[in-house]
Amino acid sequence: MRYWQLYLAALDGAGDDLVEQLTEAWERTRAWRHRRDLGRLLCDVLEARGDYVGALELALKVDEVERDAGAETVPARIACLLARTGRLAEAAATYIVEERELVRYPLRRRQSV
Repeated sequence: MRYWQLYLAALDGAGDDLVEQLTEAWERTRAWRHRRDLGRLLCDVLEARGDYVGALELALKVDEVERDAGAETVPARIACLLARTGRLAEAAATYIVEERELVRYPLRRRQSV
């Protein structure tokens, strides 16, 4: 329930206390899915406010939470934030690694009935 209140506040462009509320919720939450969702939301808010360094730091933590939980991750957001913070070589390297690690699933055509 609290997540949705924070989500709606983020959509409304709530004040400066939103970052504090999201950070507090992120730190208190233990379930990895809730932590991931709160982290992504906070990352969106930080990025929208132009705090690319803070968003990058959080995106790295969210990626770690996902990997620790056994989820597959695609660091596209991390590559984008690295580029926005001027770390272009790292962004390019992250993209290249990401591209190699993506599983390519063959397209299956629907059979005619």
